[in-house]
Amino acid sequence: MAYAPFIYFSPEKVLYLLTEVGGVGLWLVRVGDEMKNVIGICGYHNSGKTTLIERLIRRLKRDGYRIATVKNIPKRFSIDTEGKDTWRHGEAGASVVVSSSPNETAFIFKRGMALTEIVDILDKIAHPDLILVEGRKKEKIPKISVGDIELEDAVRYDDNLDEILSWMKNLRSLYHENGDPDMQVESPGEQSHGDGMNRAGLE
Repeated sequence: MAYAPFIYFSPEKVLYLLTEVGGVGLWLVRVGDEMKNVIGICGYHNSGKTTLIERLIRRLKRDGYRIATVKNIPKRFSIDTEGKDTWRHGEAGASVVVSSSPNETAFIFKRGMALTEIVDILDKIAHPDLILVEGRKKEKIPKISVGDIELEDAVRYDDNLDEILSWMKNLRSLYHENGDPDMQVESPGEQSHGDGMNRAGLE
């Protein structure tokens, strides 16, 4: 059984979410508006992250969600091909190269980016309901862990796809309704809910 997140406000008007999946993994998340629709999928190499993302995308798209994805590549990498026209544009000094065809458009920024900047660009040009990030296990975002990796601030995937989907939809809905641009994400467990917090909708 999946538990819907509970929402609380502190006296400082900080938004917190408490949520469980399968009765395990209490979360206490301080929500950042700039990453409000981002969920990370984390695990070791060949743990099944990409397979899970494929399944999540298909189910979410079927339910009417617009999905964007980010694939983290920890080593130096270019999607461009040396010697091609787009590569030559970049080598000549273009900071952004756009490859445009009838069926696909690719933007190549000639620098690395922080996840917050990537998310900001995606939100502006694609308006996704959810952004799924493969990797980036150190980011301060809600996460799903796959395989043997141990992350105390993650909900574990264990063939519980329906639970995970329900949790993602509830989390996204609360972020969408209650996000605040002045807030920042903090890891679960780093904050404690005191007497001053109020459950949303009760006052």
